[in-house]
Amino acid sequence: VNTVAMLLEGDAIAWWRRKQFDIQKEIYRKDTFDDFQRELMNYFMLLNARRYVYQMVNDLKHTGFLQDYVRTYQRLVLDVPDMPEQDKLDWFILKLQPWTQSKVERDNSETLENAYMTVESLVDTQYKSYTNTFKHSKKPDHRGKKEDR
Repeated sequence: VNTVAMLLEGDAIAWWRRKQFDIQKEIYRKDTFDDFQRELMNYFMLLNARRYVYQMVNDLKHTGFLQDYVRTYQRLVLDVPDMPEQDKLDWFILKLQPWTQSKVERDNSETLENAYMTVESLVDTQYKSYTNTFKHSKKPDHRGKKEDR
């Protein structure tokens, strides 16, 4: 935490100095980097910005490729670190297309990472079925038709 604190600038330095004062007076304890990061984000991230990200998560829907949906969802969720893990998982599953949603639910994913892995396995299947759709099964036999005439 002390190493990261050396990289702070502007208002964040003033915030950290107040925290150090509280630590010396034993009002505040810094246990882990995650605690430090969460508190720093909560202090500086505007409430409206958090609502905006929640709105973007709400508006996100799986309409195209699964990989695009997963990447976009992961980026959005990084902006809201204090969102409970169960909410992250629920939002992720609820915004999938019905066929994907049912497969993830059938897999009984209890964590967001498990849901990501299930969807990643479906991405491979989706790609293979897409490429197999456009493969020719047989070559056209135009010579035989010419000879019949």
